[in-house]
Amino acid sequence: MNLPDLPLLALPLLAACAATGGAAPHPEAPSALTLAQFEGLKGLAGDWYAADEDGRPTGDLVLSYRVISNGSTLVERDFPGQPHEMVTAYSLDGGELVLTHYCALGNAPHMRAVPEGDASEVHFECVRLGNAASHDDLHMHDAVFHLGEPGHLRSTWTLWVDGELGQAEDFVLVRG
Repeated sequence: MNLPDLPLLALPLLAACAATGGAAPHPEAPSALTLAQFEGLKGLAGDWYAADEDGRPTGDLVLSYRVISNGSTLVERDFPGQPHEMVTAYSLDGGELVLTHYCALGNAPHMRAVPEGDASEVHFECVRLGNAASHDDLHMHDAVFHLGEPGHLRSTWTLWVDGELGQAEDFVLVRG
C-alpha cells in the first residue's frame, strides 16, 4: 500500500508515530503498595448495608461496588435508586490510584491516593475539581477507606467548606 491509498484521517496518526519513533510513552508502573490498595478496593465488590450497634445490617442499602472493564475499574454506587444517588469510579492512572466522585452536589472531585502506610488503609486527596467555578467551591475533598476487617467497611469522607476541610462523615457498613 502506498501513501495515496491511505484514508486522509490516517495521515495525522502516521505523522505522530513518525515524530515519536512509533512508540507510545509508557506510564510509570504502580508501586506494590498502590497495586495492593487497588486490589483491596476491588475486594469490596458487592452490596454494603448500614450497620446497627451490634454490627448487623439494618436493611438499608448504602453502597454497591462492581468491578468492570476487565478488572481495570471499580465502580461504586452510593445510595442506589435514591434521588441523591452518586457514582465513584476507581482506577489506576499510570503509577497512581485515582478516583472520580460524581457527586450529588453536581461537581466531580478527582482524587489521588496518598501512597503511604499499608494496603489496609487508602487515603485519597482531591487534586482537581470538575464542574465547578473554583476549587474553593463546596466539594468532597478527602476520603479514607479502612479495609482491615473482612465483611466490614469504614470510610470517612470530608467536605471542603469555605476554603478548608470541614467535618468528616464516617460510614460504617457491613457486606450484604
